[in-house]
Amino acid sequence: MAALDGVDEKIERAKVHQADLAQQLEAVLGNGKQRFVLEPDPETGWHALRVFGVPALDPEWRTIIGDCLFNLRSALDHLAWELVHLDGKIPTDEDMTTFPIWESPFTKKGKPRTLQLKPAVSCQDILDAVEKVQPYVDTGSPPEPPSWNPLWELHRLNIIDKHRQLLVVVNALNPHATTSAWSGGVDLAPKFHANWVAIRKEGMPVGWYEFPGGAPPDDFNWTTALHLVIREDELLHLSVRSVENVLLGMILHVEHMLEFRFRPLF
Repeated sequence: MAALDGVDEKIERAKVHQADLAQQLEAVLGNGKQRFVLEPDPETGWHALRVFGVPALDPEWRTIIGDCLFNLRSALDHLAWELVHLDGKIPTDEDMTTFPIWESPFTKKGKPRTLQLKPAVSCQDILDAVEKVQPYVDTGSPPEPPSWNPLWELHRLNIIDKHRQLLVVVNALNPHATTSAWSGGVDLAPKFHANWVAIRKEGMPVGWYEFPGGAPPDDFNWTTALHLVIREDELLHLSVRSVENVLLGMILHVEHMLEFRFRPLF
């Protein structure tokens, strides 16, 4: 058995869970599954975009998300185990050999953090590879906060899921699928005010269009959709992305770092 077979198998299992969730969500939130109606809203003076055919939250979706997170995090811990072996050491359950993931190079007391595996490895190439994938180092281009790094998202969501249910919001407005069009110029462009709360009731507005002059152009049309999101206070940036895309992003990120940072070591 090759050194990284266990890592690859865990990643493949995470992919199965992600694909399963995506398929289930497509069945209830796919194109045309909901009906949207634009109508005047006397409370705001704008036009509300209301949705009908709102599906209920399926408890199984949370379980599938948790299973995907668990397998992906487990793949990293398998990797840590094999890195220790690669260094000539013998990992044990007592050592609690796990892959370290840190948001900052400093401890809560402000002291420099020592990045290591357990038992400690001496190979500098291994330590360098582990360092380079840390969220506080791998900030992307252009740089983003370490908390936006998919590795940190995976780390935190997996911990949350092990202790309580994730705050999964079904039927949030999908901003990436919301567009509008008309034949007139920019002077007729409406402002769109999104409703970022959970859409759980029939006829709830997903947002409001504020039209110049108060009324939409005769040929005004729109497209929009709902999606399932994770809405955790410490990772609020995830709430504008569908959960299946969040999970896929984590999987691709782990695969990329495995291929370019760690597999060459073996």
